[in-house]
Amino acid sequence: MSVLTKSHCVDEGSVALSKRYTTTEINDLLVESVREAVSEVLGEKINWIMPAFWPELEASLGVRRNETLDRLDEVLSSLKEQFGEDGERTRRTIIEKLYAKVGVPLSYVRARSLTDYVKELEETLVSSTM
Repeated sequence: MSVLTKSHCVDEGSVALSKRYTTTEINDLLVESVREAVSEVLGEKINWIMPAFWPELEASLGVRRNETLDRLDEVLSSLKEQFGEDGERTRRTIIEKLYAKVGVPLSYVRARSLTDYVKELEETLVSSTM
């Protein structure tokens, strides 16, 4: 299992982070990871739905794209509702893509929630002075 700290991720050795991220940057990477994961898991044919996903989410739940990080549970719930059984695979793919984007090794544990992974990553990547 990965142990994340402010300065590095330990996963069979330490990996130093080359960059600190703002919360806004992490949110943008998360939104991008959601889009990519849905396309990958459900196929390119689903891409026509994605432009309507965020406006629909905002209209029905009041969740804006820039609030994805803070309201991740609601976003994930909406994804599961819209895409059914592919929800678990989509969740895992989101995690994998997000961790890969920031260069942090991932040890996947199915029992952990997407929110747990993202919050832990956010704590690792955001400098306390930002």
